[in-house]
Amino acid sequence: MFTVVPREHVAVVRRRGRHHRVLDPGVRMFVPGLESLTRVDLRPQHRAAASIEAVDRDGEVLRLGLVLRWTVKDPAAATSEVADVGAGLEQLATATVRRHIGGRRAEDVIADPARLLDDLHLTLTGVGGRWGVALQPTGVTKPSRVRR
Repeated sequence: MFTVVPREHVAVVRRRGRHHRVLDPGVRMFVPGLESLTRVDLRPQHRAAASIEAVDRDGEVLRLGLVLRWTVKDPAAATSEVADVGAGLEQLATATVRRHIGGRRAEDVIADPARLLDDLHLTLTGVGGRWGVALQPTGVTKPSRVRR
């Protein structure tokens, strides 16, 4: 059977559940039933995480926004290491932000958001390499206090 792989995409072919090959853009042939296809977009991607709330070590709640940007470099790893790269990066970023804020006072986080950005970039870059993605600098809005 034939399939069309669009420009700036590739198709990862799995045969009996294992990575077999990567199809480049164009009209390509594969064996349905024996092989399965997963299309991967190679264009730069971005995802704006919903505002993240985190509690600092003194119990004060902070809120900030987050934008993640990445490009798939290894389509086979991006489809086998994680089910959804965007959702995985967002969950990891949320956990990293909460861990970072949870260990500091609100004044320190608000005064030095670059430290949070460095911690976030270091964590995401390490995991992103294993997941076959390259991360561009992440956008973080300045943390603000939440009144309750």
